[in-house]
Amino acid sequence: MLAIFSNIMDEKYKLGQFLKEAREGEKVTLRFVEQQTGISNAYLSQLENGKIRQPSPVLLYKLCSLYDVSYSKAMKLAGYPLPADNTHAFPG
Repeated sequence: MLAIFSNIMDEKYKLGQFLKEAREGEKVTLRFVEQQTGISNAYLSQLENGKIRQPSPVLLYKLCSLYDVSYSKAMKLAGYPLPADNTHAFPG
């Protein structure tokens, strides 16, 4: 059980790191991101530091669009299930 909890915490930390590195790669401040997205800089800071466990998909989309990074990767790091490749879902 502890190992499962540890893995969950690692994933959240990775999401924060992913978003922080993306923001820093764009050379923008938390305040700039706040102005562009409407997401408070305090919330963004908590997200980057792993204190926010699972931000909404809408919020992740805003950030990924601004940072020009993979939305699918952010969703996966946040623990959201990704749609399966449906090319084999129906015989055809």
